[in-house]
Amino acid sequence: MSGVINTIWELPTDEKFDGIRPFAPFKIKLESVAGQWGLKGYLSGAILKPQIIITTPEGAVEPTAIPIPSTPPPATLSYSTNPSLEEWQYHDEKVKSTISMNVEDLHSMVDDVGEKSAADIWKQLSDTYIHRDEMRKNFADSAFKGLRFVANGSQTLAEFFKELKVKRKEAMDFGNRYSDEDFCATIVNSLPGLEFDMMLQAFASIKVPADLIQQIELYYSRVEGRATKVAAKPQQLLQADSNSTMQALQARIAQLEAGGKKKKDERSCTNCKKKGHVKEDCFRPGGGKAGQWPDWWQGKRDNGNNGGASSSLAVSSLSQHYALSARSSCDSVVRRP
Repeated sequence: MSGVINTIWELPTDEKFDGIRPFAPFKIKLESVAGQWGLKGYLSGAILKPQIIITTPEGAVEPTAIPIPSTPPPATLSYSTNPSLEEWQYHDEKVKSTISMNVEDLHSMVDDVGEKSAADIWKQLSDTYIHRDEMRKNFADSAFKGLRFVANGSQTLAEFFKELKVKRKEAMDFGNRYSDEDFCATIVNSLPGLEFDMMLQAFASIKVPADLIQQIELYYSRVEGRATKVAAKPQQLLQADSNSTMQALQARIAQLEAGGKKKKDERSCTNCKKKGHVKEDCFRPGGGKAGQWPDWWQGKRDNGNNGGASSSLAVSSLSQHYALSARSSCDSVVRRP
């Protein structure tokens, strides 16, 4: 037998097909290896199993119990499309072993593995999982294009872009293809909100995904840094604002109180002997304004001194009361009666 291959190709454990990972990239890898060995025809079924030619003794009606094969052909190369039966069996088993080594729990995916050729096993796997990949391909595409960044959320922008790249790889593993321009458009669509609108307009000419991501991260870090400084001491700023409001309120109350109070008139009238006015302003008999009773006067109007009713000309100042309140941003309330 010429061109014998004694090695078995095996993928790392995390790249083997397990029925969950995409079948398409695994299919490409395995067919590529088989092609390098010249054995791809054993996967596709293009190289058929040679027929056994049985001879019978002259005059016999049925073949003898032990078939006598025809003279075997000379040994061929491994990539021969016309191998002998022995060579075909050897290469077919080698390809079956390669499939088995790189598919986890092959017997749960393909029935009667031992009775089938490599081509039959490969066809059953392909028919089952390529169809499933088509549905998952669409889901992966939607998951990639539908990812959205939430500002001020639990995820940083750098973490979001990392996840976006992972979703893109998963979508491409299922057979989706994206150009750089497609990826840039997905990046732009993944950043909704007014805080990104002006920035994205400035970066509209960038068509290389890596450059676009770098510029967005740089811009956003500056904006986020300014916002962090503003919010660094919110409680201190709030307290300062509250104190300022309270001080202004107290000053205004003091101003109103000072303006609302009138000093008590300590002058004494020599005519009626009452305080609060002088003789020239007295409307009692003998006073400068005798008999000129004011409209507001509620006492007895006579021409003599009367101790029952006040004869004071001093207009009692009406008490002025101020009730002001202010609610600061600290929920502090100041009231003064």
